[in-house]
Amino acid sequence: MSRFIGFLYPVLVLRELDRSAAGLAFFFINSAYFVVQPVSGGPAMAMVRPIAAAATDDERAQWLRAAAAAVIPGLGLALAVAVIACLTSGAPVWPMFLMVFGLSFDTMYFQVLTARHRYTAAATYRLLANVGQLMALVLVFAIGWHSIALVVGIFALSYGVGFAVVEAKQRILLRLIRRAVSATRGQRRELMATAVPTAITGLAYSGITGLDTYLVRLARPDLVATYGAAKTLAAPFLLVTVAITTIVQPETARARPRQAMAIRRRVLLIGAGGGALATACCWVFAPLAVHTVYGARYPGAAITLSWLGTGVTLLGIHTLLQVWCWGRGRYRMPLISLGTGAGIAILVNLALVSRVGAYGAGVAVCVGSTVATVLLIILSRAPDGRDTDAALVGATESPVERSRLPRGEDSSLQHAGITPAATPGVIGRL
Repeated sequence: MSRFIGFLYPVLVLRELDRSAAGLAFFFINSAYFVVQPVSGGPAMAMVRPIAAAATDDERAQWLRAAAAAVIPGLGLALAVAVIACLTSGAPVWPMFLMVFGLSFDTMYFQVLTARHRYTAAATYRLLANVGQLMALVLVFAIGWHSIALVVGIFALSYGVGFAVVEAKQRILLRLIRRAVSATRGQRRELMATAVPTAITGLAYSGITGLDTYLVRLARPDLVATYGAAKTLAAPFLLVTVAITTIVQPETARARPRQAMAIRRRVLLIGAGGGALATACCWVFAPLAVHTVYGARYPGAAITLSWLGTGVTLLGIHTLLQVWCWGRGRYRMPLISLGTGAGIAILVNLALVSRVGAYGAGVAVCVGSTVATVLLIILSRAPDGRDTDAALVGATESPVERSRLPRGEDSSLQHAGITPAATPGVIGRL
């Protein structure tokens, strides 16, 4: 639900602002997800697995502090990327800075909630933030304020609403911050060793889904709004898979090897079945969707939507496998697949957009997503190499791997009466 409400925000922006302003606002909102990857794809993702596997609040607080230390260089790199992206595309820098800080805060807090298996709190947080975004935007448009600064500021700062409500009631983050512990040098090293490949993987992922808007602005700035119109309508094709990913990574981290492979089979079946239906609907109903939402304002968006919807659907399948790999500590596989797919997508984008227009970027996303998804399916099909449950507590494993076994009063699965043996069933009931 929260993802759907969030999807309405850029749709309203593209409907209410003039083409030039709408294109620039969409550039900030969409491209920021690429720019912020050194934080959102790095320490934010790297801390999920160790926090999910930790046995005590002290240990969780230590991993959180290790992640916080990694945020500082990640934020610096993100701001540097923001400057480059804006200066090379002729856009002002400060709105992108605002987006970087807002999205960094959002992704860090959201991943803390999912790592603690507080899925209801995570959903509530995002729902409140997205409702607050939309209500504020409707208000300023009703007053007659059609300002890019307001549009970007509302989007970037509204996450504080959800944070304030959730923390006031549950204090999930505040409880960890107050723990009188420090991260060990080994924890900081281990988290940074994970954060670097996950950040690069995130950049490769956004090379397909975020850098495309930047490349369209470079080649054809007059088409950014048209491309944005199609891209906003393609976003819902990720709604189901993104909702599942919040559960897949922490639960996969807790699963034994054979159970983890069962989870992989289930998420692939979910992704393939939903993907086939979504792709068919996209090609049949794209013209109707564009006309219904935007009227005759963006007629060229329909063919772009058909290609984008197909690409985004395939990328959703990749995302399910990607977080599964991260849950098993397999960070290189998504990096290889997404890096390959992103490189191909960028080349196709550069070759087509200036020649055929906005739908060339949609073709690029589709081609890059196809390559990345097929490659990850092939790479991830091998089991962990630890084929017995006893191996999970064997001498060959690290303390982090051994700590995957749920224990302690804070285990949400134990509170729900779900044992490790039932973990595949959790995914199966999604």
